[in-house]
Amino acid sequence: MAKQLHRRLGSRRGNAFVEFSLCFMLFLTLLVAMFEFSWLLFVKATFHHAVRESVRAALTGQENVAFPGAHDNYIKSVIKTNSFGLLDDAALDAHVQVDYFDLNGNPLTGPEPGSIVQISVQCYDVLPVTSLIRPRDGGGNLQPIMISVYSSDRMEPFTNAAPARGTAAAAVACDP
Repeated sequence: MAKQLHRRLGSRRGNAFVEFSLCFMLFLTLLVAMFEFSWLLFVKATFHHAVRESVRAALTGQENVAFPGAHDNYIKSVIKTNSFGLLDDAALDAHVQVDYFDLNGNPLTGPEPGSIVQISVQCYDVLPVTSLIRPRDGGGNLQPIMISVYSSDRMEPFTNAAPARGTAAAAVACDP
């Protein structure tokens, strides 16, 4: 009788270990997926905040004393300040684009009172920690996840002359 009872308890312990192992793997997968999606959401929200703040800075058309005659460089500095260290100077040059449009949507060469300013961070590659959610190309190689954010608003009337644009910020990361 004792041997039968021992066999039954031993098999129950084995089943419990198998059940725990399966549940633990599912829990671990969900935990990693939650971390990965949180990281992607954090990066996108951070860039959206940075771009929105740069649009607010660009609306007045005022030049910053640190960037005389270079309105686009001032805009990029605002993005860098608000991007939580995710964008360095090289990444700003590669991913930030500043465009000006008239009210009909026609592109302008620089800021004008009442025009539309559109600022974007384009084609920023985010590398998740694991390969759980990363897409694969045709050859089976893991690819980064690309994030782009945009923000635009209408420029205010300028108290002085329109600011000089300086070197136009044009994203090159998306170019083939």
